[in-house]
Amino acid sequence: MPAKKFGLATAWIDRQRLSEGGSWGATERVETMPQTDYVFFSLGEMAEAMVRLLGE
Repeated sequence: MPAKKFGLATAWIDRQRLSEGGSWGATERVETMPQTDYVFFSLGEMAEAMVRLLGE
C-alpha cells in the first residue's frame, strides 16, 4: 500500500462489513483481506472518530 510506504495510517471503509463476514454482493471477492490500521463501516463513522481523536 502506498500510504504505508510513506508511514501514513490507512483506513478501510468497509460498507458491506466484509471484515465481519458480510455479503460480497456485486463486489469482486478478494482472497486476502486488506491489512489496515482502522476499519470503519461508513465515512460518517470515520469522521466521528476523527472528531473524537482531533477534537472539534
